[in-house]
Amino acid sequence: MKTRSGFVSNSSSSSFIIGFNKDPMNKDNLAEEMGDCETIFNEWSHGRVYSAEEIVEKLHEKLLRVGPATSSELLNELRSMIPWSAYENATGYPVFEEYDLRDPVQEAEYYRLSDEWTDQYLASDPRTQAIRNSLENKHVYIVEYDDDGPDAVFETGKPFKNLNATKVSHH
Repeated sequence: MKTRSGFVSNSSSSSFIIGFNKDPMNKDNLAEEMGDCETIFNEWSHGRVYSAEEIVEKLHEKLLRVGPATSSELLNELRSMIPWSAYENATGYPVFEEYDLRDPVQEAEYYRLSDEWTDQYLASDPRTQAIRNSLENKHVYIVEYDDDGPDAVFETGKPFKNLNATKVSHH
């Protein structure tokens, strides 16, 4: 279970796994794939409306910073999509309380078993398979946005409406 201490904000974030047909490092390709994305209303920017050119420019800058997703990054995003109910009803998932994580051997065994279970879950999960299939032969990127600040409009997912994008909520 995750716990926080100290100051805890009410902010949230979302990642988007995006599969582009063409290389989005070329801004014209990106603009073509994004299509009509103007008139995107940003609720957190006092009614600010972004033009299509601004949306494309902001996403292009972000893609340049993050670069193409590695298979490891994609796997971690897919793992974060597993619902808590899957763990609660799991057979074969290691029980946290049965391991002394201060012991490096037990810690390694716990994480090995949990990774093994998660990979088996992902391999049998139809939603995960559909996402993986939709990304075949694509230029895959993972971008993350929070609901605070100038790029909050992206956290809504609205700018990605014309793209092969999967939202991963981190609320």
